[in-house]
Amino acid sequence: MPTKKKPKKKKMSGTRSEEMGGYVSSYYVAIALAFVALGIGVEGWRGREREKALREELDEYRRLIPHNGNPPWMSDHMSRLDKIRSQLEGTPKQTGYRADESVANGQLDVNRWHSYLDTHTPVAFQSGEKQEGEDINNKKSVDCWNLPDISLSLKNKGDWERGGRDVANSALRECGFLVLDSLVETKVINRLREAYESFRDSERAKKHFRYPCQGKGRFEYMLPFESPFNSTTAPYNNPILRQILLDFLGGPFKLELMTVINSPPGSGDQRWHQGWRYLFHPEEQLPPYSIVVGVPLDDFTPEMGPTQFCPRRKLRFYHGFRCDEGEVVAIGSTKGSVLLFDYKLLHRGPANLSPRFRPMISMVFSKMFFVNAEAYVNRGISMVQTLNQRRYWEEFVWHPEGEAAYFDV
Repeated sequence: MPTKKKPKKKKMSGTRSEEMGGYVSSYYVAIALAFVALGIGVEGWRGREREKALREELDEYRRLIPHNGNPPWMSDHMSRLDKIRSQLEGTPKQTGYRADESVANGQLDVNRWHSYLDTHTPVAFQSGEKQEGEDINNKKSVDCWNLPDISLSLKNKGDWERGGRDVANSALRECGFLVLDSLVETKVINRLREAYESFRDSERAKKHFRYPCQGKGRFEYMLPFESPFNSTTAPYNNPILRQILLDFLGGPFKLELMTVINSPPGSGDQRWHQGWRYLFHPEEQLPPYSIVVGVPLDDFTPEMGPTQFCPRRKLRFYHGFRCDEGEVVAIGSTKGSVLLFDYKLLHRGPANLSPRFRPMISMVFSKMFFVNAEAYVNRGISMVQTLNQRRYWEEFVWHPEGEAAYFDV
């Protein structure tokens, strides 16, 4: 029986084989090109995102108001400073604006230093006795727990002129803090709060101006150098406040930092702390070099946790000292009131037990030589914050008004 032969497969012609190979190659090339295009697309998207971020940051730099000469009150400010220097040195200032000279004929002159200490050292320390902390039981010239001794009403201009300056100086020197009632108009406070809340909710604030804050639940924002925070009605432009700061610091100073500290409902107690540890040694006894000015943006009730102070605890570093309950001073305040306290004074913000937010502007003023350098490192301050902060510094520095003025001494 004849066997069936299997049909032979037809061989594909060379031309058709080449065509199929071309199709396969084109298919893989298309896939490869698609992946390349996808990669380029992703890279392009990333590039556009980077460009967008850079433009946003550039816009922040463009927002900074260019320097335009000295503020209108600077001449008066410098005149007051000259008077203070003349009183300390015993001779009127002759020429120019220069640092105090402490060396004459090759010899160190400490008389001015002693005179300065005599007028600025609290009575609590003038006994010279070595103490673990200030003695709060002996009778002093100021009762730090008596409201009239540590507060000053400024509802009428005459309240300041009739001994108000002496009350302010004594309270700060002896107790380390002062309350100024009705220093800022309520309408100014309302405008500041409205502007702050609008700024706080913006993306630029969250991205560039958020500032770490001690205490559970609290948050803080640095204020940008723009209206209304830098306007002529801003609290730091107040002439009475500037005079108190000049009296207290006794020399040139700057606005080092201006933020708003928020204590929302349920925020916890801060620990007792000082603004700075010490400059040179934990047992040092130095005149003040920095001061905090707080401006409540609402009426603060006791339930909201107004700032607490430990009077007279400011001459040394206390290594986590806890203020005894009987020593604590906490003062509720209303819109327009201002709190001032020595940077070295023990203080804290207690818990907010109310259903309302407790926002407060916090301004740190310091002598020219002092900068809280640790804050720059530990709080990760951005370049945008630094530039805005510098503009506030510049408000308190005399700028030569012409090329020749740079050579004045």
